[in-house]
Amino acid sequence: MFFHRTILKALIALLVFANFVAPAIAQPQGLPPSLAKQVVSEIVDLSGVWSSPYGDVTLKVEGKDPEGKLIVTGNWKNGTNQGIITWGRFAPTAGSGILKAEYFLPNRPMYGYVEFALQANGTDLLGKYWEGPSNGVWNLKRKPGFKPSYLSNNIPIITQNLAVRGTKVFDATGKWLSNFGDVELRGVSLISTGVMVKGKWINAQGQEGTISSGLFMRDPNGGILRFDYYAPWNKAQGKGEFRPDRYLGGKMLLGIYKEGNDSGAWFLCRPPDYSKK
Repeated sequence: MFFHRTILKALIALLVFANFVAPAIAQPQGLPPSLAKQVVSEIVDLSGVWSSPYGDVTLKVEGKDPEGKLIVTGNWKNGTNQGIITWGRFAPTAGSGILKAEYFLPNRPMYGYVEFALQANGTDLLGKYWEGPSNGVWNLKRKPGFKPSYLSNNIPIITQNLAVRGTKVFDATGKWLSNFGDVELRGVSLISTGVMVKGKWINAQGQEGTISSGLFMRDPNGGILRFDYYAPWNKAQGKGEFRPDRYLGGKMLLGIYKEGNDSGAWFLCRPPDYSKK
């Protein structure tokens, strides 16, 4: 298994400091007080195409959730790389607002989290993203000549089949996608310190590795998963250790594998349509 030392150091830091932290981004610049009253009941419609450094992003406002936040879906494509917004909420203010979203990158596979602040011009979303050990600036901008539009006051309230945010309360068993192939874990016994697990994974070449034993222990930060594995194609034995992502919780586990003197990053991600039976 190949790894990059910089990513490995960042992952070790995440495993040590795996607290959930509220991200800080630039707050939106609202309208002047003299104008704010004129649009207090008007919400900028985010639907449509936005330009970005990572390809054009298409957003759609689907409705309103029971808490009054707008449900936003979307996707983008940059060459062969694709992104899908799996959960999105826009909290509007007078002429601006904050958009928070979780997204999935199927080609990697990996989840990410992003926060955007809608500016008073209605044509700029200034944001920052987090993808495991990486983060950076991500700004969206409307196409030249675009004029903002506003949603009506009759936004439908959606109460069923709503996507939910990742949480630090999760079950480690079940199916996972990973950068080394599909992983499946099953619980074998419940002990005082957690859940004993076993399982397997299948790499890109269709070869099956064995997860001979492991333990998932809950803690205030969500939990820690450790297991021993064996790869018969190269007769390699190793250990993996994983913790939930600070922004995505149990939707993505950030881990490190160790095989003798070799080590590297190993990410586990729930499939976007995952539903445990």
